[in-house]
Amino acid sequence: MKNANLQRILHRLTQLVEEWNSETHRPYRLSFSAGWVSFLPSQPQKIQELLSFADARMYEEKRKKRGGNSLTPS
Repeated sequence: MKNANLQRILHRLTQLVEEWNSETHRPYRLSFSAGWVSFLPSQPQKIQELLSFADARMYEEKRKKRGGNSLTPS
């Protein structure tokens, strides 16, 4: 997935979560972290490898969010 497409998708998801948080009166707020990986047919990998890479990226994004340096808007 191209970075611009990824950014658009993550931005839209963030907007939807923020809208939900602002429109509901719950004692908690929703948030999300995303992990992603590109699949290249010319360099096939097992699904478990792809999931592991995406999972690692998601946890990296979580750490960055806590530090205020995430790819996804907070």
